[in-house]
Amino acid sequence: LTALPFLAVEPEIAPISILFNANVLYNLLFLSLICSLGAFLVWAITVIKLGAVKASNYLYFQPVVTLIFSMLILHEQVTI
Repeated sequence: LTALPFLAVEPEIAPISILFNANVLYNLLFLSLICSLGAFLVWAITVIKLGAVKASNYLYFQPVVTLIFSMLILHEQVTI
């Protein structure tokens, strides 16, 4: 939804008709319904079970976990 104004104003990036492509539509629906909704549900359940303060503290571990998994899975080199 946030990209729609850009597609309308700058059609040279991508024509707005690309949104009516079945593959693009299915991908957007999957990302919005499954991924985003799933993340919000997991976050809501986490806040209910742990409390807001403890659940928020786990957000600080996200960059560290991302760094470790990018090193292990993507074989990225860690630099300063």
